[in-house]
Amino acid sequence: MSGGASLEQSHIWAANDATSLEHAELWRTPANEGWHLRGTLVFLPPEGPANLSYQIDTDVNWRTRAVRIDQRGGGQEPARLRIRIDEQRRWWIEDDLTLSLREVAEFRGLDDVDLSVTPATNTLPIRRLNFAIGESTGVVAAWIRAPSMALERLPQRYSRTGDFSYRYESTTFAADLTLDVHGVVTTYGDLWHRLDQ
Repeated sequence: MSGGASLEQSHIWAANDATSLEHAELWRTPANEGWHLRGTLVFLPPEGPANLSYQIDTDVNWRTRAVRIDQRGGGQEPARLRIRIDEQRRWWIEDDLTLSLREVAEFRGLDDVDLSVTPATNTLPIRRLNFAIGESTGVVAAWIRAPSMALERLPQRYSRTGDFSYRYESTTFAADLTLDVHGVVTTYGDLWHRLDQ
């Protein structure tokens, strides 16, 4: 990555059912202004084989500032999604044709984005919340489903259960997460595991 950013982490995750493989990198921006989480994955949803690349930019406090997703396959036309979040925490989606911005009013005030096909995005709220063992915090994330690219508000709860363990809960799902010393997810319930542990 250009512009003086420095690579902090580089990892590979695999789905336990062998339906996805992902390489993701965490970059620190110049002058420690924030972070870039970049990933590329191939996955096999019911709609058919697909590949997806993404970049999520955060500020120094791990609050999402921009989202870029490009996807091919999955029974869909090639798709792209561009989201910008301004200083007032308003979420804006860029129109593919006109490049104009449309606010997603129901996301106003949200700090986190959660991409359905990767465990990497769970690292962001965990790093942002930085709570002690035994503490639990509820958040609402902007959840992006792939391959449909559908967006919705998703209430979530993170509970720190140990030095390197967390419990994740949403309205219809729960999983135990383990992390490394840098706060990056290594296992995500029975869905994903990191190959480079």
